[in-house]
Amino acid sequence: MLRDLRKEDDGSAAAQLDLARGLERRGDGLVAKNNMTEAVAALGESVKIREAVAAQDGGSASAKRDLATGLFKLADAHCTAGQPRRADAIAARAAELFVQLAAADPDSARARRDEAQGFGKWGQVLMNGGHLTGALLVWQGAQERSAALAKVDAADVQAKEDEATAWERLAGFYARLGNSDRAMEAARTAVDQWTAIAAVAKTKADRRRLALAMLRCGDISAEVKQLKTARQWYAKAADQANVPGDPLLGPVAKRAAEQLVYADAVEAGLKDPAAVLDAPAAARVPALRTVATIELRADHPTTAATAAALLAKESRAADDLFAAARTFAGCAAVTRLGKDTRTGYAADAVVALRRATAAGFRDPDALTAPEWDAVAPLAPDFAKAREELLKLTEKK
Repeated sequence: MLRDLRKEDDGSAAAQLDLARGLERRGDGLVAKNNMTEAVAALGESVKIREAVAAQDGGSASAKRDLATGLFKLADAHCTAGQPRRADAIAARAAELFVQLAAADPDSARARRDEAQGFGKWGQVLMNGGHLTGALLVWQGAQERSAALAKVDAADVQAKEDEATAWERLAGFYARLGNSDRAMEAARTAVDQWTAIAAVAKTKADRRRLALAMLRCGDISAEVKQLKTARQWYAKAADQANVPGDPLLGPVAKRAAEQLVYADAVEAGLKDPAAVLDAPAAARVPALRTVATIELRADHPTTAATAAALLAKESRAADDLFAAARTFAGCAAVTRLGKDTRTGYAADAVVALRRATAAGFRDPDALTAPEWDAVAPLAPDFAKAREELLKLTEKK
């Protein structure tokens, strides 16, 4: 019906945009069904229509905004399809459109918020593609823009929430790099801001957002081996969500209790990875992932590999299996180890990679990370495993 409407009135921007949005909804549905080939095609066609509409009226702010929104949808689809590098230029173009809109109407809070959120999305695409420096610079830009907007109107709760979210992103980024000081500073800033927001508006929804922020800061603390601090955040989250039987806060309280168990498992695993197996089943895989990451970051490849082996044994999900593969690859990249040891780790990485692929892992760009460069000459089967993954991604 949408295509028929466009045929009847190809000159109508409204009819074309109706078709574009219909294709976008179709793309969203296909993403939900994990049919990424058709999803990318539908979202790509939606973007082409929006480009044509924007070209018809170069001065239309709404057409530019609509195009930028569509471009980010397409970039997200490419990332989900395991093609983050294809998403880079698309996301950069979308962010540039939002920059242009904000520059054209500097007094528009909506345009400035779109610009800040656009930088946040662009940074995520860069992160997915392994462009860490670019992601940091863009996310810093998102935080600066969000902070500037929050200062304009002290009563604008949405702007304050956007700034708190921007600080959370930075905290997660620093945690991934193992920069514990900056990670904790950013996490504390985020929670301070969420706490201030909750003090103004104390609805259950506000308490839920604050508790979730505290949980995220606890996770960040655990990732940088600040387990005492992690427990404190989890306990605060549990207290914030402590309304027994409440359908909104109850799941958050349950999650906080689970994360306290997870923190105990991580602490035990840092003494002996095998001790994680004594934890409840739900805590084992996330705790082993954290232990493997911390030990590899600390240049303890033997302990990291032990944790990765346990992780591979306990895991069924594709992302968890790939986390084991990535850890083995990181161990193989430690040049001070003997060649035989590194070769063994490289072989383990390929085995875990193949298991991840069989479980549904579809991100070949992840294999461009530096640690996989060390695997390639040590494991002859790596090239074949990568080719198998590429073929499956193309079929997707």
